[in-house]
Amino acid sequence: MDQPSGANARISPRQSVACPFPQEEVTVRPKITIRIGQLLSGGFVQANEL
Repeated sequence: MDQPSGANARISPRQSVACPFPQEEVTVRPKITIRIGQLLSGGFVQANEL
């Protein structure tokens, strides 16, 4: 029963990332959200200007 649960935990990217690198996920997430925000805001600005 322990082996399958361990395999599932390793397969799931969130757990594998949150366990070994909890800080990395925290630092990577804001960068992604900022990039998406910049892309969205840039797209909206261009659409409004047009």
